[in-house]
Amino acid sequence: MARTRPMTAMVAFLLILSTVIPACQAHVAPRSTPANSSADNQKYYDQVVRAMHPMTSTYCKASVPTVAEYKLPVIPGASSLQLEKVLLFARHGDRSPIHPLIDDLANNVVWNCDANESMTLPDSKLVATKVSDVLSESWAPRSYMGTCALGDLTAKGRAMHVDFGQKLREIYVDRLGFLSRKLTLSELTWRATDVSRTIASAQSVLDGLYPHGTYHHGERITIRTRPYEVDPLHSSGLDKQCPKLKQLKTLAKKHPMWEQILNATTAARQQVIALAPGVEAADTSKGSPEQIENLMCRRCWGKAQPCVNGMGCMSEATVDDAWLIKSLDYWYKDNYFPNHVQPETVSLAMGPLFREILGIVDGGSKAKLHLFLAHDSTLSGILGALRAAPEQHQWPAYRSNLIFEVWSGVEKGVRGKYVRILNDGRSLVTDPDLVSDKPWCQFGGEHGETCTLDLFRVYLRAHSVDKWDEACKV
Repeated sequence: MARTRPMTAMVAFLLILSTVIPACQAHVAPRSTPANSSADNQKYYDQVVRAMHPMTSTYCKASVPTVAEYKLPVIPGASSLQLEKVLLFARHGDRSPIHPLIDDLANNVVWNCDANESMTLPDSKLVATKVSDVLSESWAPRSYMGTCALGDLTAKGRAMHVDFGQKLREIYVDRLGFLSRKLTLSELTWRATDVSRTIASAQSVLDGLYPHGTYHHGERITIRTRPYEVDPLHSSGLDKQCPKLKQLKTLAKKHPMWEQILNATTAARQQVIALAPGVEAADTSKGSPEQIENLMCRRCWGKAQPCVNGMGCMSEATVDDAWLIKSLDYWYKDNYFPNHVQPETVSLAMGPLFREILGIVDGGSKAKLHLFLAHDSTLSGILGALRAAPEQHQWPAYRSNLIFEVWSGVEKGVRGKYVRILNDGRSLVTDPDLVSDKPWCQFGGEHGETCTLDLFRVYLRAHSVDKWDEACKV
């Protein structure tokens, strides 16, 4: 198969990008009109080139904080620091593909999930394991060979979250003494989307955080879920309940920036869509083909990339192109469009989740650690709403994680509170070229790695609404 080199498809996109991205100017509100300064355009162009250079090696397993690298936050003028609350948002672990390809149906690839044990909480006497039985009947939807259902968490996916839990224990139990050494149910709240791979990942984090011998027999923690259509962790599904949000998402697909991204990536997208069974040529309004995730699943397991009769086999370089398309898709929809064009998008798409976060940091829950296990779209939505810098806002990897830490410290005799956000173990850096006419937390560089809790609250309120259902009307 002929391949499009990463910079072949992207150079065209980035040349166009330099004509439409707002200038990197300070002290002005974000705007959707093109900047006048070619120097500013070139500066932003260079930033995007560096940020969007394929980094697919990190996709298969995101980094997490480790006790060796973890450091207390630096808060100038503050002393006697105490950690008061932690909110952890994470993507599920490694999974099987969701969208089968043509050669999957030809039985060229096998996906097994038999080793995915402990799908129930420890010591369950009634349920031992969960194994998906894939139908082989002729009338069943065609899939791939093996015991995995579509999108099942694999043994590797479970193991990476057990490891995550162990790393959290080393930091928040062993080093900081923030959590009790023995499981204390009142210290934890566990949330997940109502999907088996996120629920199993949430359980796996718990298995690592509190292994055998650190809890009493019969103790159980409740993993809470909500229906897809009303779950703020499923921001991609909220438009079903919010006509205004659906309208804004449609508008995003008509913006010149989106059209240029599609035009610049047409060749690579068509190469991917050709691998899908029974699918016509890609509609230019659809963006990144769904089948890209299958290519990355194969890469994470070292499986051969797909081949199509008469077209040859997909090269690894073309998979890099596909990853880049997906990253640009998330960056545009969740970051560029809301922050440069339609700020109302943030309040409607992420506002319900922001209100949930606000309730926790305002003291609505006495628990210390709040876990939210979700999806790549969830992490991308949060990163975009926080205005993460391009180098930190790409396609969220397996177990990609955002950790919100609420600290208190004494400054000039008064104890104040501060927020630090870790993105895959690193301090979050917001886009230095974005400014706002509303108060918001900036991280990185001269702004440091923390924001006052008071300002963080103001930011959450300013980017959410009191009556979401009313705001959703058109």
